[in-house]
Amino acid sequence: LHVRSRRQRQMCIREAILAKGESHLELINELNVDFFAQISDKYPQLNHSEIIICYYLFTGFKNKEIAVFLNSTVRAVESKRYRISKKLNLPKSTVLIDFINESFKDLKKPQ
Repeated sequence: LHVRSRRQRQMCIREAILAKGESHLELINELNVDFFAQISDKYPQLNHSEIIICYYLFTGFKNKEIAVFLNSTVRAVESKRYRISKKLNLPKSTVLIDFINESFKDLKKPQ
């Protein structure tokens, strides 16, 4: 049994996404259907692009990496994160990444 570190899994995901090109959203959806189903049920106020941002954050990607995947700017990703926090009514003291990780900790794979 070959166990990979979280960093190695992230690199594999990145490589697969980059190799897949424009259809990376289908690949992401295939990788973690449970996450998408749960977040859609818990937070129906989030639109598809906001859910994608949440998924990238959940898997440990940084704003710069997310911007590359979405062919966007880092500032656009930061703005989207802010709007997500507002839609979820998070207190200013709550960090979005921490909130997502806590909300979906049952989906995290052991490192």
